Amino acid sequence: MLKFKLICHLATGLLFVVALVMIVTSPVIIATHMNGSGGIDAVGNHWILLLEPVLYAIIAEGIIRTSKRKRRQAGLETLNVILANEYRWLGGLIAVFIVFTVVMWSQIH
Repeated sequence: MLKFKLICHLATGLLFVVALVMIVTSPVIIATHMNGSGGIDAVGNHWILLLEPVLYAIIAEGIIRTSKRKRRQAGLETLNVILANEYRWLGGLIAVFIVFTVVMWSQIH
C-alpha cells in the first residue's frame, strides 16, 4: 500500500509543479472556458490553473481510500505490493493527469 500511496502523491506533486510552471509562463489573463467550436467564452486569472491539481489531489485521495477499504475487506493491509486493481486505478490516474495537463496547456495557448 505504501508504494501505491507514494505513486499517487508523487503524481499529485508533479501536477502541482506543472501547474506552477504554466502559471509562471502564462499571461495573467487566460481562457477559462471554450465553446464547442473552439472559441473562448470566458477568461480569468492565471491562478485558476491550480484548479486542476486540486481536483487531481481529491481524486487521488479518493482512490487511495477506496483501495485501502478494498485491502481491508480482503485482509491484505500489510502486503506491500501494488495489487492488480490498484494498477487499474494508477492507469486511470495517468489518464486524468494527461487530460488535466492538456487542458491547462490549452488554457494558456
